[in-house]
Amino acid sequence: MAAGLLAQAALSAALSSPLSGCWSRCDAVTRLASPTLFRTPSVRLAVAAEGTPPPAPLTLSKVAELVEATFVRACMDAARGDVTTLKLFIASAVGGYRLGVPLPALGSAVAACEAEHSTAGRPLLPEEAELRTLWLSLVYLTLEAEGEAAPPGGDGGDGGDGGDGGEALLAATSVDASARDEYSPLVEEVRRKVGGGAALGDLSVDDLVGADPQRTPLRAAVLANCVRVAFLTLGVLGDERAAGATTARPYIPGTGPKRGDGQPAW
Repeated sequence: MAAGLLAQAALSAALSSPLSGCWSRCDAVTRLASPTLFRTPSVRLAVAAEGTPPPAPLTLSKVAELVEATFVRACMDAARGDVTTLKLFIASAVGGYRLGVPLPALGSAVAACEAEHSTAGRPLLPEEAELRTLWLSLVYLTLEAEGEAAPPGGDGGDGGDGGDGGEALLAATSVDASARDEYSPLVEEVRRKVGGGAALGDLSVDDLVGADPQRTPLRAAVLANCVRVAFLTLGVLGDERAAGATTARPYIPGTGPKRGDGQPAW
């Protein structure tokens, strides 16, 4: 319910303005996505058709296109209780992290993609763009907390190269300091509860970060939505691990043999 309130607050203008073409663009982009980017069985089936040719290497531009295309629909679908597109958004962000793309570089690439062709049919409102950045930050923080290694960050490039590693930021440490300070404890608490077998419905904002009589309904909704994003990110990673040897990471040049050279297709 809180996630629905947040989606309505963040997308109030979108709900009252034309969004023709939003769904078709989102669907078209996700169908063209690298099947290996969405490696969990439930999400993979939504984007990969049987007989799809081997995917090209994952790049920053592709990740940015996927993030931009899935965000608005993820908000609106989540308001109805459907998190499928939110999982696609999360998987896209995971792809950026694993390319070693620092969060500011990913945000800039998404903004450039939006300027060229906005899925919403209009520029996002400032609070909508902030919500998108927050979701990306939560995915990055969750991956870092899970011990996911990321190559040194850079501009990402069209070749998928994360940079030379010199003075570049690590993707894992590129989250804004204020967001890290504010949300890392929440992510850690979600991880602890999920590790103990908690389901999403068992996770209370008050239990995770403490009760606060001064907390506004909007703030409570923001925090509840953050809990959902962190929980689903852990779920995406858990599904990957459960799939085991039947999955493969997106091919990044310089990291090993391409699929087809002894690597599984999925």
